[in-house]
Amino acid sequence: MDTKYVSKTSGDKGTMVTFLMTSEEAKCVKPACDWTYTDSISSVTAMTTKYDAAAEQYQLAISGSGFTGASNSDVTLEIGTKAQTTVSRTSSKVVFAISDITSGK
Repeated sequence: MDTKYVSKTSGDKGTMVTFLMTSEEAKCVKPACDWTYTDSISSVTAMTTKYDAAAEQYQLAISGSGFTGASNSDVTLEIGTKAQTTVSRTSSKVVFAISDITSGK
């Protein structure tokens, strides 16, 4: 089997195609599947949860390295299809407020 790799550089744009099963391709609704290649990928080393009594909410903290972006809105988390609110972020830790989720019954 001949496999070819395409070399991309930071800033190149592309479209992601996702296969759900070996015979099924996911439908892409633009611009949701458009993305930009980067030469840096974030690394996750730990995830912790806690209840913030002052804010009356559960929070998920994700630790690691390489979390980039100019503002909190550049870092996103969805649980199911529900967007969670970014509380804070640094290059090594992002904290999300967890809300509007249902149980996995």
